Amino acid sequence: MNTTQNNEELVSYFGLAALPKKALSNVVAEVTRHLSESIATRAIPLLTPNERVTFEKMLAENASNDEVRSFLKHTIPDLGQIATEEAVLLREILNRSLPQTSRAKKLKAA
Repeated sequence: MNTTQNNEELVSYFGLAALPKKALSNVVAEVTRHLSESIATRAIPLLTPNERVTFEKMLAENASNDEVRSFLKHTIPDLGQIATEEAVLLREILNRSLPQTSRAKKLKAA
């Protein structure tokens, strides 16, 4: 899956389509960053010591997001489930923090 598809899925899943284009790209970038961090926080402890060395080397060498995602996907069988759980959790947090009627207005200011 490419970045454009991921972004479109995030926009749909988090209900962000009503945001202005500039705000939308900022919010999608922030949501992506948050999800990546939360997924990594849960995934890294599941790596073996050798896998962790490989992962850290990839990061040190500025591997692309696709390369890192592919590595984690192949080494952590439940990565998809972890990603889904983190997305659901973030959506629940956003829904509690920003009521549906004011979400677009508050995110627009971001």
